[in-house]
Parts: sequence; structure tokens; C-alpha cells
Amino acid sequence: MVGWRDKVEISTIKKMIQLYCNAFHSESVDICEQCGDLESYALARIDKCPFGNSKPSCSKCEIHCYEDNMREKIKIVMRYSGPRMIIFHPLYALVHILVTILPYKTALNTKRCSHDES
Repeated sequence: MVGWRDKVEISTIKKMIQLYCNAFHSESVDICEQCGDLESYALARIDKCPFGNSKPSCSKCEIHCYEDNMREKIKIVMRYSGPRMIIFHPLYALVHILVTILPYKTALNTKRCSHDES
């Protein structure tokens, strides 16, 4: 089941890739093949995240599930699109900022140690 965080994250990453692609690759409504591949990869990573609805933002995550080359590509997209999201998609930018700074609970954070049970 896709939670609200996933829906927002999916919409946000799509909009960020679209902004980047429009600036550097394609001025049409569709994104280029290279950016389409990056988008598909990012969406697959979101879908397969082991933290589910409790996931942190990728920058705060303990597990880095992106391959090195894809991580570099998405960083470039985010560096370019991040500041521009405030202008072109302010609601998504605000929600992303809030989700990024909100505390999160994961199975790794909430698991009790065996010595805590005594």
C-alpha cells in the first residue's frame, strides 16, 4: 500500500526530474530517455524501500539503496531542481522540507536491545 509520504515523494521526484530535463535536455512536456530512466529507477527505489511509510528522506537514510552512478545523477538533479521547486512547485517544496525535518520511526530505530528487556 502506498502511503501519503510515498505519494508526495513520487510526485516531488517526478517534478524535480522534469524541471532538470526541461532545462538541460528537452523543452517538451515529456522528459528525455536518460531522465526517464533515472525517474523509473528512482520510483523503483521508493517502491522497494524497506522502511515503507516510515522512511526518512534519502539524505538521512541509514541505507543507501541507489547505485553509485544513479546516486550521482539524482544528486545533480536535486541540486539544480531543489531551489527551483520553491518557485515552480512551492507546495511540494514545503511538504518536502517538512517531511525532511520531521522525526521518523523505523524498525531499526525502535527495535529494543536484548539487554533492555531485563
